[in-house]
Amino acid sequence: MFHIIQTGKKGLDTFIHQLGAMLVEAIMDMEREEQSGPEYHPVSSGIYKWAYQRGSVYIGDQKVPVNRPRLRGPEGEIPLASYTILKKPGTFSEELLEKTLRGISLQKYHETVINSAHAIGISPSSLSRNIVEITARKLKC
Repeated sequence: MFHIIQTGKKGLDTFIHQLGAMLVEAIMDMEREEQSGPEYHPVSSGIYKWAYQRGSVYIGDQKVPVNRPRLRGPEGEIPLASYTILKKPGTFSEELLEKTLRGISLQKYHETVINSAHAIGISPSSLSRNIVEITARKLKC
């Protein structure tokens, strides 16, 4: 019985961290789109979306792999503030993860993503509705 409970907890922990990683990736995508603009409609010339790169962030006290979006400008790489913040332990706390999971389970995805992004330091007014919709579809897959 202990083995079943332990295996179940491991599976649940893995699921929670994967869901947290998806949310973090969505937040970074939102920040990148805020700075560069939507596809084929750049906000400012000279700033371009530049693929993805493997990276890692902390979700709770565990380091989790993510695909981090990249931006390039005239001077080279433009760092994403959200990625810089999330690389520090404790930023995406267990409490924030718990609130996020509760919001998603109540099917309040838009509100949950916006509140999570705000908790990390991204202005809710700057979030594109389009990118929230795209990440909502990504989460449903």
